[in-house]
Amino acid sequence: MMKDLRTSMLYSCSSKKKRHWWVVVTRPNAEKKVSKGFELMGICHLLPLQMQIRQWHDRKKKIMVPIFGSYIFVQLAAEERVLVFELPGVLQYVSIQGQPVKVREEELEMVKRLCEQGSPVELEELTKNWQPGDKIKVTEGHFAGIEGYIKQRSGSNYFTVVLPGLQYFATVKLEAVSLKAI
Repeated sequence: MMKDLRTSMLYSCSSKKKRHWWVVVTRPNAEKKVSKGFELMGICHLLPLQMQIRQWHDRKKKIMVPIFGSYIFVQLAAEERVLVFELPGVLQYVSIQGQPVKVREEELEMVKRLCEQGSPVELEELTKNWQPGDKIKVTEGHFAGIEGYIKQRSGSNYFTVVLPGLQYFATVKLEAVSLKAI
């Protein structure tokens, strides 16, 4: 049986400067190109990837996709952070109140373990703090594409959702992973 999670790209660099790990945000689907650019520039980085099977109408294909969409971890000294913007596809750093956030070594170790453990990784938003009345769109299942609003929370991962249409309201219980805020 083939492992679903196959590789992570990690390029090391040597320097005496004090370096920290940061998270760079890329354009959607530009992670691999940016990673190759970092490699050519000699920038130490980590792009966790996993294998997925994608279905087209005429075939199935195994492809490597980033675990964290639009995110690449880079190791740079604070004064080197501007180097990443030389590459097309780099948008910004993950920031809080305008300051790029440093990734702690323990957090990076956890990401590396995800890459090494060998089974598929599914990520969910840390919080789904939707409140009654919040507008949502169903992203998967029978109701995919339909917009509605949260009526109530039903447990930790389920929401009762009102889906208006055809002069009626359908109230259904859906998993949080099949919803997105609009």
